Order: sequence, then structure tokens, then C-alpha cells
Amino acid sequence: MRKTVSLLLAALLLQFASPALAADTSLRLITSPLPVALRVEPGKSVQTILRVQNGGSALEHIKVGVLKFKAYKDTGQPQLMDPEKGDDFLNWAHFSESTFALDANEWKNVTVTFDVPSTAALGYYYAITFSRDGVATVDTTKQQLNGSTAVLILLDVLVPGAVRRAEIASFSTDHSFYEFLPTTFNVTLHNTGNVFVAPRGNIFLEKNGQKDLGILEVNPEQGNILPDSNRAFTAPWNDGFPHYEDLVQDGKVAHQTNGDVQVTLKWNFADASKLRMGHYTATLVMSYDDGTKDVPLEAKVSFWVIPWRLLVGLGLALALILVGLWSIVRRVRSAVQKRKA
Repeated sequence: MRKTVSLLLAALLLQFASPALAADTSLRLITSPLPVALRVEPGKSVQTILRVQNGGSALEHIKVGVLKFKAYKDTGQPQLMDPEKGDDFLNWAHFSESTFALDANEWKNVTVTFDVPSTAALGYYYAITFSRDGVATVDTTKQQLNGSTAVLILLDVLVPGAVRRAEIASFSTDHSFYEFLPTTFNVTLHNTGNVFVAPRGNIFLEKNGQKDLGILEVNPEQGNILPDSNRAFTAPWNDGFPHYEDLVQDGKVAHQTNGDVQVTLKWNFADASKLRMGHYTATLVMSYDDGTKDVPLEAKVSFWVIPWRLLVGLGLALALILVGLWSIVRRVRSAVQKRKA
């Protein structure tokens, strides 16, 4: 009897202990705002307020740190890096609080002050990190944070000699021929200056003089491009009848065995007037602020949309109709001739 009671108690303890053992203890921090761009004169200070929220279910002890970053290839993603010898600019950052406790769902405002020396010039790039106090924050071999989050700050020190300049490195489509939309436009911009710039603009679609068949945005979030680096953007044009869409199964995008996304052809007959066919021209119009005015950039690309299977099907249907009409006409003529005879 005692053995049976002991086993029951053990089972109950395991039942109630399991949720505690399985509790999610991962750090869940939410930060705001998005990347911050600041401008300051040499020898002066500038401040900004960062907000962080504990999205977890338990009290967290948070520390604030500072790293530097650079552009990771042309993805627009940052590559976080540990301080190196000579990175004295990281010491310009001071925080209203460098450690603090944060309850579940609580927001915290942290003021960051940059005391910029008179010898400073051009651009400096900070990653302000929030992590658990006493926990390592970054794995630079993977260009990502472990158990923390970061807010990027781009600090522009206003001095003579600053050059804000960008150019279109490439503008293309993913194919030159399409049966149906979408057409994906690939835009690569290059910063040829010595401070960051944030170009933005639109792609305008036309065909045979018909303008503004479609207007697409490029870099609507005004993502920055760091000096001597590229940044790639994509813009899809799928406003056609019919057009391909990603296949969604059980709430997830389906993939083929080779990893490619599966697509399905969507027929919305309310958009039948948007049947795309012929030779199209896309004009990319971008602009950026060079410090005194907006500088325009422009490029063009053309492509074909030929819904050949649809045309073949319509051709066959038309041929069958013509054959049927011809057969009817022959029968009518034959009947008339017989009556005359």
C-alpha cells in the first residue's frame, strides 16, 4: 500500500513539475525605434531615446552594451563586430542606465548620449545591444546576436568634405520573357560617397506609350547604404490576369524538393482586363539627399510578357469555331443546291 501511494505521489509531482521544466526561459526583447540616423557638429553632443520591452513572462535583468557594425554584403543586413584597437568612437556613447530590471511586458526608455569630440569627422556606426546581465551577446562568425537584440545608430558628424553620392549599379528583371506575371525587378545601388545615404524611389511600367500601368516602390523604408558598399532591393509586379502566387498549405509557404517555392496560377476574372501581353518598359527613378538638394537617378529595362499557352488555347478554340461555321455553311449550301435541283 505504501509503495502504491509513493508511486502515485511521484506521478503527481512529475505531472505538475513538467510545465515548470518545459517553461520557455528564452529572452524576448522588443526594441524601438528602427535604425536611427543622427547628425551632430564636431565638439557637441546629441541624444536619442531607445525603448525596450520585456516580451517574456518573467523578470529580466538587462544590460546595455555597444558594438560597431558594417554592411553585410549587399543584403542590407548589419554585420556586428566587437570593438578593435582604435575604436575610440565607441566610448562616445553614454547611457542613462546601463543595467536595469525589466518586468514582464514592461517598457523601458534608455537615453543614449553621444559626446562627440572636435576631431570627429564623417560617419560612425553603432549597434546598441540589450541582453541579460552577465551573458555574452555576439557571435561575430555568424553576424548575429545570441540572446539579445540591438538597435542600429548611424551618427553623421557634419564636417566639410562630406560626400553624399550614390549610383545605380544595376537594374534588371529576373527573366527577359514571362508567360504570366509576376515580374521581379532587381535594383542594386552603390554608395560612392563617404557618409551614408538613403535613396528611395519608384519603378514606372509602360507599354506602347501607355504610361503608369504599374507603379512600384523601391526602398520605401528609406534603408541606409553605408559608404563604399552596395545594397540590393527587389520589387515584384504581380498586377496581372492571371498571375502566379506562392502556394500556401496549412498556413505555410510550400516548397519543392529542391527548396524552391511552389507557385500556383491564380485566376481572378474580376481582373480580366489586366491581361498582360507584349513588350514592356520599366523606368527606375530614384533620388537621394546630397546635403543641399535631391539628386535624381534613372535607369530603364524592358521585358516581354507572352501568355503563349493561353494564346494557343484561344487559337485552337477559334479554329474549332471556324471549322464549325464552315461546316454549317457547307450544309446550308448543299441543302439550297438540292432544293434548286
